[in-house]
Amino acid sequence: SWCLRPGLRSERAMRSTRVAGRLLLLCAGAGTAAGAGSAPGDGSRAIRLFENMKRMSPYPVDVPYMDASFIACNPLGPACVLETPPPGVAEALRKHLRAVLPRKATAADGTARPVSVLEVCACGDSYAPRSSRNLRVTHVHLTEASLRAYAAQLNGGRQKELDFDFAQDLAAAATVLPFADSCFDAVVLPFCAPCLERPLEVWAEVNRLLVQDGALHTIVGGCPLPVDRVGAMWTGMPPETQLYVLGSYLFYTDAATDGWYEDVDVQELPVWRAAPGTPPLLAMTARRLGGQALFRRRIESDRAYRREEEEDSRLGRDRGTTRSPLFTAKAGVSERWLGISDPQFDEAANAYEAAEQPAAVA
Repeated sequence: SWCLRPGLRSERAMRSTRVAGRLLLLCAGAGTAAGAGSAPGDGSRAIRLFENMKRMSPYPVDVPYMDASFIACNPLGPACVLETPPPGVAEALRKHLRAVLPRKATAADGTARPVSVLEVCACGDSYAPRSSRNLRVTHVHLTEASLRAYAAQLNGGRQKELDFDFAQDLAAAATVLPFADSCFDAVVLPFCAPCLERPLEVWAEVNRLLVQDGALHTIVGGCPLPVDRVGAMWTGMPPETQLYVLGSYLFYTDAATDGWYEDVDVQELPVWRAAPGTPPLLAMTARRLGGQALFRRRIESDRAYRREEEEDSRLGRDRGTTRSPLFTAKAGVSERWLGISDPQFDEAANAYEAAEQPAAVA
């Protein structure tokens, strides 16, 4: 009930959400016995918060949020900086990002190229690894004060790291970033998601910027939410429930932009010497489809869309009264993401399905 319009959900659905929250807290603390596992490299462990909550309380087909849900009492201004997380939390996040960010990338012609990472900052600090010959990190700061605070930390030759950094009010109206399509291998949003007033537009923009097989890393928890800086619905929300909200952003962005995020996983990051009462530090990673997986999903979506059209025509319904919550087929998707036109896609899809059928029989 913290994010939906009054009357949209029944009392039974709300009870399911409360039960889901209790089960998820148990899963988070039960370790491997509750389906958790160790993530390679940084000591974090995977937890099933996101999958369990989606199963207990599925997302509505239509976007349930009101605009007022994202408006903060005291929104971020040019002179504002979010509170920096404790040193242990910052170090745990840096260790995690060093382990999960890609180490190499390949250009369209097959040659090696530097890995490109975009980090959205609001704390006056950066948690992604430093730029190097094989890694280029671009920082977009939500406020000018955050950019100045980050610049003050750099000295000597590190000033060159500011060459591609800038400040943009991404938290409010300026949700379009000045980058070409499919130009980043990963996007990192540490601690700033609750401050966004138009999060679905920001997620759609991230979807535009990510390459196929690129990943979106969203970080929540680790420190209390600044009550006056976050949207109204985020006030008092525990990190486990924040994951459910972030998952809904992926769900509705998929439906609007054909993003097709897969391999969505959540990890609890170990924090050394965390103070009593420190919220758990949680990292959600959502990876975009690419290659054969993207092609297979495009075939499934295209077939489902055509079946839906035939059903609407047979029942005399206007097109648009029904739609699938998992995708929105639209012209040009094949050409944009697969490099082929729609007629070429149909021919390739039929050949692909014909080749798959003997294998399925076998």
